[in-house]
Amino acid sequence: MLRALKIIGISFALIGVLIMVAIKYYNRPQTIEFASLMPAQLEICGKLVEDSDPKYVTLANWFVANKEGWKSSPATFVDGQIFSGDGFSANFHDTGVLVIYKSDGSWSQVENQVAPMELDHLCD
Repeated sequence: MLRALKIIGISFALIGVLIMVAIKYYNRPQTIEFASLMPAQLEICGKLVEDSDPKYVTLANWFVANKEGWKSSPATFVDGQIFSGDGFSANFHDTGVLVIYKSDGSWSQVENQVAPMELDHLCD
């Protein structure tokens, strides 16, 4: 009986360690090159723009400057400023950014707690 309890205890400990490792992996900071994942056309502030448009370029440059610190996110934010296109959606808020994107056939959702103040003028 004592041996069975030891085995059960060790099993629970191993399961706990595996869960902690999985959580740590899920929450790891990621560097993501969103500028290369953006589609050639995006809807920005209700208008469809090409990748040569100054608003598109400003957004792409913002993603280049903020490619680090992204973390997987199960949450969905209330809509803020949304920029979207084929396989890509970025939802900007005062306190952070949520990006949903398709890469290699699968969807991912990540967030970054970077305040996107320099993008406030895009919808003017």
